[in-house]
Amino acid sequence: MRSSIAAIQVLAAVTAVVEAQAAGGSGKYKATYTTVPGFAKHTIYAPATPPAEKLPMITWGNSGCAGDGVGFATFLTELASHGYVVVVSGSGSNFNSQSTNKDMQDSITWASSPGAAKYNIDTSKIATSGQSCGGIQALHVGQGNPKVKLITLFNSGSLGAQDSVVAAKVNVPIGFFLGGSSDIAFANGEKDYNNNIPKTIPALKASYNSGHMGTYFAANGGTYGKAAVNWFNWQLKNDTTGKAAFQPGGLLTQEKMSLRPTYTDEEITQYLEHIYGASHKLSTAAALREGFTNDPVETLTSLQLHHQGTIPWGDVALHYSKTKTVSLEPDALFQKLVIRKLGGYCMEVNTFLATVLHSVGVKLYRTGGRISNAVEPHGRDPEGFSGFEHMVILATLNGKIYHVDVGFANHGPIGPIPLEDGAMVAGVPGIQVRLVRKIIKGSVSGQKLWVLETKDATSNAWKNAYCFGEQEFLPQDFVSMNYRTMTDPTSWFTYTLIMARVFLKEGANGEKEAEGTLTLVGDTVTQRIGAGESKVVVKCESEQDRVDALKKYFGIVLNQEGVKGIVGAKSEIKSR
Repeated sequence: MRSSIAAIQVLAAVTAVVEAQAAGGSGKYKATYTTVPGFAKHTIYAPATPPAEKLPMITWGNSGCAGDGVGFATFLTELASHGYVVVVSGSGSNFNSQSTNKDMQDSITWASSPGAAKYNIDTSKIATSGQSCGGIQALHVGQGNPKVKLITLFNSGSLGAQDSVVAAKVNVPIGFFLGGSSDIAFANGEKDYNNNIPKTIPALKASYNSGHMGTYFAANGGTYGKAAVNWFNWQLKNDTTGKAAFQPGGLLTQEKMSLRPTYTDEEITQYLEHIYGASHKLSTAAALREGFTNDPVETLTSLQLHHQGTIPWGDVALHYSKTKTVSLEPDALFQKLVIRKLGGYCMEVNTFLATVLHSVGVKLYRTGGRISNAVEPHGRDPEGFSGFEHMVILATLNGKIYHVDVGFANHGPIGPIPLEDGAMVAGVPGIQVRLVRKIIKGSVSGQKLWVLETKDATSNAWKNAYCFGEQEFLPQDFVSMNYRTMTDPTSWFTYTLIMARVFLKEGANGEKEAEGTLTLVGDTVTQRIGAGESKVVVKCESEQDRVDALKKYFGIVLNQEGVKGIVGAKSEIKSR
């Protein structure tokens, strides 16, 4: 792998050098690069004519920690043309030599030397940066260095325990620019951002579906060039235009670089065709955006209904698999829910839907919920609640906040609910749903929370379903919640196979409407039509019976590896 990447870099470097020398970057200063006497192991990129004002300095470490000076010439020339001095740990065109952390530290020391005087460097504004292995150098050199004000990793993240320890001690703002799930460093950068960097430190993560080598060799560094210029302008020059580029609807959104994960229009269309069919008015990403522009509440109501009528809720992957784990990474969820059609439980389906909504411009955030003991009694007080184990989406539509949840099996709403005390909507067939604001049992603060209550058509009593607040939960919060859900032996999901789906029928004006629900718990599939009683439709006597039932009633087709994965599990049906 490394040799093939190096070959790509050598070929790209030849082109980069020619283009960088000819263009000089797109900034207001025509930039160039050179080496200087007494500092021959390094290459300096800077405005050809130093401006009067002092310039921030950026150190750069190469992919593979190569001691090369020109491999990223196009990208680095672009940075310099916007008023930066960029010092590379390397010289000449030589990806076979190696640079070290000391070489990057030497760049910082050089900035205060007489030899650097003509570059007019502002030594109070120094950033370490690098790509891939060079990013790790930037992390190690920048952490704890009193002269460094910013650390930036491109397609990079901690490789081992020692790197993670360093990341956990970072005390200056840090940025991660990643290349999507096909970037070999994507998981490492995600881990640093989500888990290793202290939560008190300002941190940014942006991702562009480019793979590991980004767009560094495109004209002026392509999308990565634009992102880096705006990032450094924001952080080192306090530039409002640079900051605005990272806001919703800003330049980087237009460039399809996401600060949160997004799906491509092609992926969104594939999802919509899955839940609607190809001929529906909302079956493309463009149509969905238009719908949210024209009538966001009606559009979300339709989307939620068709999602729940197509994508089953459940925990099949915790039973019919070798790993007994599920991922909340959006790319993994797309494969699981849309491509393999396996369904998922609350944190999976709500993370997926939130990513779809964010991708088409809906303003939202997610929060955590506590399930009521009335839903899972196990001998507990029905007025009490569990710890955090549910996810809720709070979306802003027409200036009003709405509760959105496609992950509460056959007990919840099938459309958005205004976040208003007493707001009531229809739930799945046979269920009414409302939101109330009240103090939950066990609270000592008197704080009121939102409580989703449900009332079955067979009862006149409202009962608690779950409660939630309005505090934003971050991805790492749900990673912790998900880990407990899928590993704790007391978690219902680890020992009980359960699936649920709303089934639809033709309604007015050619639109679908909810007709009933299907539920599988353990070895029994039940069906409920409207407000009627639930009836058993199949009692599985063997694993083959249940595999067939999953396909017939929930559209889940298991592969042989999945079928074998349940052997020996607590949830396995032993043939009678």
